[in-house]
Amino acid sequence: MLNFHLDTDFGGDSDDFAALLMLLGLPDIKITGITTVLDDDGSRAGAVQHVLRTLEREDIPLCAGTRVSLSKQEVLGVHQDFWPDVVPLPAPSPGESIATIERSMWMRSVFTLIGPYTNAAMFERVRGGLLRERRIVHMGGYITPPAAGYPQWVAADDFNVQWDTRALEETYKSFADITMVPMPVAMQAWITTDDVERIARSGPLGERLAAQMRAWADEQNWAAIGREYAAFPDDLAGIMWDPVTVLTATGWEGVTIEPMMLMPYIENDIIHFEIDEAEGRPVDVVTAVDTNAFREVFLSAIERAQSTI
Repeated sequence: MLNFHLDTDFGGDSDDFAALLMLLGLPDIKITGITTVLDDDGSRAGAVQHVLRTLEREDIPLCAGTRVSLSKQEVLGVHQDFWPDVVPLPAPSPGESIATIERSMWMRSVFTLIGPYTNAAMFERVRGGLLRERRIVHMGGYITPPAAGYPQWVAADDFNVQWDTRALEETYKSFADITMVPMPVAMQAWITTDDVERIARSGPLGERLAAQMRAWADEQNWAAIGREYAAFPDDLAGIMWDPVTVLTATGWEGVTIEPMMLMPYIENDIIHFEIDEAEGRPVDVVTAVDTNAFREVFLSAIERAQSTI
């Protein structure tokens, strides 16, 4: 049994919803806690609570975390069209989210970050040393450009890293055992319109997730991107950045991981990473994803999560 802590900016892009629903359907996983990040009014945590309540999983500790990044003071709320009926979770008492993470760390949980890294940095500030040798798996990072056939997006497009650069720097200064799922590599975890239809048939939460995925696909122009870039299918319905990060954190064998010595640095207010054998810190880096294997594990877990409803 693997202990697992999820830290998420749930309520925006639909892949956070997809990642949580998938996680709840994976076998041999004990979710020891969920914390939300950039949660200005508790709405992100409220949306997570809706999912847990629907699946009768309110036994999982849940807490709203930091309101804004350490780098900027901008508020970033939930996608109102996706969660118009959400009931915000009451604001936690000071230190409650830190205590939720601390409990998970004492349980040797994998600390999985699928939003900006603000909660991890705040935890390191308050409980300095408790991340030592704890495993952190994070979505985001840019070492080399995307492979041929994929959109040539740049480091500035890497939301999770760039929204809170200070948090990234502080997390990387900790003594945690870090695994990176770089943005350019996570592009290999894509789904099709047929996959979305399968999700819609999986249950009530799947139906809601599929509706969000269709709207998100329209917003992001996924179909046009799929037709333009050869590495994607013509019926591209989205990139599952967060689900592939969650699967990596579970030890899934469908990713290739290589150890690197990485040094983060800021240039023109943008975080970059370079390989530096002398000055860098050790990071396990995902360098490839088995796309077809990902899709089947992802879809099957979403179906399994709702099988008892």
